[in-house]
Amino acid sequence: MAAASLTSPRAYRIAAYVVCWAFGFALVAVTPGAASDAKAGADLSGTESCVSSAIEAQRSPGDCLTELHTPCMAFSPSSKAQATLCFVNTRKSWDARIKERLDAIAKTAPPKVASIAKIESRYDLLSNLLQCDRLDELSALYQTAEEDRLLQKKRCEAAAAGLTYIRLLVRSETLK
Repeated sequence: MAAASLTSPRAYRIAAYVVCWAFGFALVAVTPGAASDAKAGADLSGTESCVSSAIEAQRSPGDCLTELHTPCMAFSPSSKAQATLCFVNTRKSWDARIKERLDAIAKTAPPKVASIAKIESRYDLLSNLLQCDRLDELSALYQTAEEDRLLQKKRCEAAAAGLTYIRLLVRSETLK
């Protein structure tokens, strides 16, 4: 029964909202404003409460990425290298959270459910990252400046990892 909940229609609808939102997020322009420390990346500590609130309000949990990635998007347009570094570090934080969540599932869920979660997460991330590559190739075709392309790609990769974590979080909550 628990394995079925990982592939429930509700989980897939939420995941579809999250994935669709990701591609729009990848195209959002960098907004000037107060910037955070690029070396630290974005603070992801509010992820679980944001996702929970979004689900209760029947909003897409992917909307939380806008809030969570705001520190990286707050760098001025003249600070693209800092913004890029911020997104690189945020992606690393998302990757660590994915690993921690999968480890927690492996400790508490039956082995088959843990394996399903691991496989689903791996392919969610790969398919999201494939879209980042597509955007990067299109940017190259339009001869976008290298610095802008790199920022766009790292922003997209951070969003891809964040969306993978959020989807894993939503799906694993049904195991409780």
